[in-house]
Amino acid sequence: MLEFYKAWIAKHPDYKFLFVTKDDMQQVHQHCQELEIKTTDILSAVANRYEVPIYLKLADLGIFFIKPAYSKKASSAVKMGEIMAMGLPFVTNKGVGDQDIIIKQSSFGSITELHDMKLSDITFGRKMRLDSNISSIFSLKNGISQYENAYYNIK
Repeated sequence: MLEFYKAWIAKHPDYKFLFVTKDDMQQVHQHCQELEIKTTDILSAVANRYEVPIYLKLADLGIFFIKPAYSKKASSAVKMGEIMAMGLPFVTNKGVGDQDIIIKQSSFGSITELHDMKLSDITFGRKMRLDSNISSIFSLKNGISQYENAYYNIK
């Protein structure tokens, strides 16, 4: 994420990076020094789940990268749903769960390669609003229904 941020601020120097995490920021600051990023441009906040929307409201862009390991093929990033619910565009990598499909259907986020990030491929508009088709993907009611259908159709 810091490598992405370094490339981003080369074109958009007024941006700051906010980490919302309970993790120790010492390692982040160490990587900033290695990448020659000013640590004064890196902000952090500790938040509980219910506080995450407050911090997302401050953002212009969400960033999350997940190593596309075998175990992640059947996972879904909670971060993506939280970011989309707030109407934020975001950048992530491909190859994790169904996020590639959701991003293509919604035009909400941008996908980049972890090993070859190209800012030229990343475009963002203003804050967006989820349409009902995408909202249904994250609907608890629809999720329960799909799970029940799968469960009862196993023979």
